[in-house]
Amino acid sequence: MEDIRKIKILQVIDSLGCGGAQEFLLQIDKSINKELFEIEVCVLRGHDKMADLFAQNNIPVKSLGRSKYNPFKFIKLYALIKKGGFNIVHAHLFFSGLNIALAKFLDRDKKRRYILQIHARGEQIPRYNILLYPILARITDLFLTQTEESRSELLEWGVDGDKLKVLPVGLDSSRLAPQKDLRRELSLDGRIIISRIARLHPQKGIDDFIMAAELILPKYPDALFWIAGNGPQEKELKALVSGKHLENNVIFLGFRDDVTDIIAASDIVVSSSRREALGFANLSAMFMAKPLVATDTGTLKKIIIDGKNGLIAPVGDYHEMAKKIMLLIANVELRKEIGNGGRKLYLNYCSFEKLIKDIESVYYSQPEIRP
Repeated sequence: MEDIRKIKILQVIDSLGCGGAQEFLLQIDKSINKELFEIEVCVLRGHDKMADLFAQNNIPVKSLGRSKYNPFKFIKLYALIKKGGFNIVHAHLFFSGLNIALAKFLDRDKKRRYILQIHARGEQIPRYNILLYPILARITDLFLTQTEESRSELLEWGVDGDKLKVLPVGLDSSRLAPQKDLRRELSLDGRIIISRIARLHPQKGIDDFIMAAELILPKYPDALFWIAGNGPQEKELKALVSGKHLENNVIFLGFRDDVTDIIAASDIVVSSSRREALGFANLSAMFMAKPLVATDTGTLKKIIIDGKNGLIAPVGDYHEMAKKIMLLIANVELRKEIGNGGRKLYLNYCSFEKLIKDIESVYYSQPEIRP
């Protein structure tokens, strides 16, 4: 049998902290056909906690140092690309896209392909990034996004439609089977658990989640509010909880690699983001038939029908968020109804199998790189 030369892919990402783009990258790299593709990951800065998950799945990770904003980092990146003999360089997030575009200027191998993937909607993206995207699109070979809304925005910003491809949305359902019963382990049977799973960043509106908890606890003093994730706001948010004397009910879980177990233990999942596209935790909650209370931002506000497959609150309105959460706390049947509606939405909207096939097709169809 003739040996097949694998296509070498270098995935480039800003960091491997807790986030949707990082989770997307891990799921793709685990599931892609290893007989056709050889995958490595390059992280622009640091060795964050998710790097260990890549190592556990035998996915090599190389770091280019501590600082993400070193203006000469693209030179190190190009050296890695050239030494590794990669056929395709696939960047995720803005700074990675900027660095691969600069690296391409140094690259004399015209057969090598450079791809940039967008993981955010326009409302999440700083204006200076938006101004640069058309320039990056002209330099790189292909732009990938995961929603038609994002594609329309990119077209409005001046990105060439011939360079745009929309990927389907999906999660690896094999990773969504709970491994342990946190309720039983922690003796929490009978307690209502409301969870927020996100990076601790202002964009995620964790402070609004805490403010909603303060409004809910006088009526439901046994409710628990779990916050899973780490990030730059950790100290500030913990001070907010401490200042309001909510430490017994609002629990910071830190970075977790057992998010599925956290969702399984939860009665309600909340997305309090000020800016969000879809969110892996939100999709996971839908798949697992957990009722979702989300802010009206990004693609979520387009696909969720309030009261049918989720509950919607205005961005920043923690009073309304608290009302929606209390509505679910008080009504077990409504929780089941909303959770089942969310699962139906996921099954109609998402396909992980198609996502993998489409990405493999993107890689294999790039001109002049096929074995």
